[in-house]
Amino acid sequence: MSTIEHRISSGNVFADLGLKDAETLYTRAVIGSQVVMALGKQGEAQTETAKLLGIEPAQVSDLMCGRFHRFNQQQLIGFLIKLGLKTATGLGHPR
Repeated sequence: MSTIEHRISSGNVFADLGLKDAETLYTRAVIGSQVVMALGKQGEAQTETAKLLGIEPAQVSDLMCGRFHRFNQQQLIGFLIKLGLKTATGLGHPR
């Protein structure tokens, strides 16, 4: 019987995979997920959401599909603010 190698995660899957800019990718994923959850609660049509966020409807689709790499951190934080959510600058790894 063979043994399976495993490792305990650092809390940042992007760092665990050895990706360049892992911290940025992690931060975008966290903020982007918060945007998607807030949009899901609103239940607005894509065109209305686009108007609210100041983006094109296709970009709303990008958000909802988790394509957060198409937005910078400032844009994602701006979306949270436009959705009426408070933001925190102390994003870090879960402990």
